[in-house]
Amino acid sequence: MDQHAALIKKLSELYSDSSKHSVYQNIPDFVREALDYTETIDEHWRGDSARWHYLRKSLYFDRESILDVGANTGFFTLSLAKEYPDSTCTALEGNENHAAFIRLLKEHFEMENVRILPRYLDIQGLDEIDRYDTILLFNVLHHAGVDFDQALVATKNDLFGYLVHYMTKLKGHCNRVIFQMGYNWGGNKQEPAVALQDDAGKYLYTSRFMREAGWSIQKIAATYSCDRDIPVFHSDLPEDVVMAANAGDESTLRQRLDDLLAGDIDTFSEFYRRPVFTCTW
Repeated sequence: MDQHAALIKKLSELYSDSSKHSVYQNIPDFVREALDYTETIDEHWRGDSARWHYLRKSLYFDRESILDVGANTGFFTLSLAKEYPDSTCTALEGNENHAAFIRLLKEHFEMENVRILPRYLDIQGLDEIDRYDTILLFNVLHHAGVDFDQALVATKNDLFGYLVHYMTKLKGHCNRVIFQMGYNWGGNKQEPAVALQDDAGKYLYTSRFMREAGWSIQKIAATYSCDRDIPVFHSDLPEDVVMAANAGDESTLRQRLDDLLAGDIDTFSEFYRRPVFTCTW
């Protein structure tokens, strides 16, 4: 077996290791093109491409230090490191196989601006991390009490207070957080923190704990349908919606969201019904 084939074989083994979150992320575009290697993700159900397009279009990461919490197989870490070579991108990932997947690609592409922290980030672990310009916190915290911090989140009713506590502590470690979460506790659709059909409620729920934790919401991106291979795109909601979220004007916020989110959102998968918040403090 030649070196290229051996690399692809090893990457595929690490990627699909049968753990809870394996076969989860896309392969970065530059990796697919250079290695002719990909993994199949049904992007009509979930995927990273729409969020990556949004990050590139709406946010700026040049010359930043970035921490990708729960980096999985490194789609965002590697994509950002390739796009912004003057930035330092750190993947925090506790799954040893997925951390090794990122390390293989880092070494193969000689990406000196990629760092790897092979660990998880429970609330106690926040005391041990450095400070970063930006932290990506995508789809991690709804697993609190199930995959980590079980003693702190015994039921889904404990989740909101935990989120306030976690996000308050996180302020000491970054200037900006780009945040997304699921609204089924632990990913269990029988344990919703916010009902699936209450799309506006998801925005209100997140806005509420961000305010209580002392964050200022800069952008809120919603999902809309489009006619292409990736069936959705993210777009920033109007400024008056962000202002209502920061002010805690939930009556106005819900009314505006009910109007703005009307349409085909109820045909999207649960994954695509999760807003993306950009917050500073």
